[in-house]
Amino acid sequence: MRHQGLILGSDCLSVPQVDDQEQNTRSAYLRGATRLLRILVSESAYLIWVLRCEGVIQEKYHFE
Repeated sequence: MRHQGLILGSDCLSVPQVDDQEQNTRSAYLRGATRLLRILVSESAYLIWVLRCEGVIQEKYHFE
C-alpha cells in the first residue's frame, strides 16, 4: 500500500516546470501534461478497482 497516498492525492500531482525562454508555450504544455497525468492516475486506479471487484464478487479473473 505504498502508492495509496499517490492515488488518493492524484489531484495534487503536477509536472514540474523547467525555466525556459518561451515561458507561455512551456506553461501551456505543462498544464496539459499535468492534466493528462492526473487523468491517467485516477483512471488507472479506477480500472484496477473494477477488475478486482469483478474478480472477487463474480469470480471472473482477467489473468492466469
